[in-house]
Amino acid sequence: MEEKIFELMEKLYVEFTSFRKEVNQRFEGVDQKFDGIDQKFDSMDKRFDSMDKRMDSLETEVSGVKKDVIRLENNLTAKVDAALDGYKVVYEKLESLEEKVDSIDSKVGKQELEIKLIKGA
Repeated sequence: MEEKIFELMEKLYVEFTSFRKEVNQRFEGVDQKFDGIDQKFDSMDKRFDSMDKRMDSLETEVSGVKKDVIRLENNLTAKVDAALDGYKVVYEKLESLEEKVDSIDSKVGKQELEIKLIKGA
């Protein structure tokens, strides 16, 4: 009976050892998979860090461009206003000159008529 118990214990020991080896192998496989996942996450972290730097750079550039656009708008507004004022002055001067030319034309017409009357008489 002792021998049967011993054989049974020996069999249990062998099975338990085999089971332990199997479990250890599986855990090693799981550990390797987790290591691979950790590496992928590290790679992704690096990529996100790179993207964050690019975004920061783009935000800085956009801010600079925005300031330049505002500055240009302010400069152009002043220049357009000055050009419109100049256009108004030129237009008003042109109207004045047209009135004077019309007046002179009228006077020349009257003088031509008077000259024709004088010559014809």
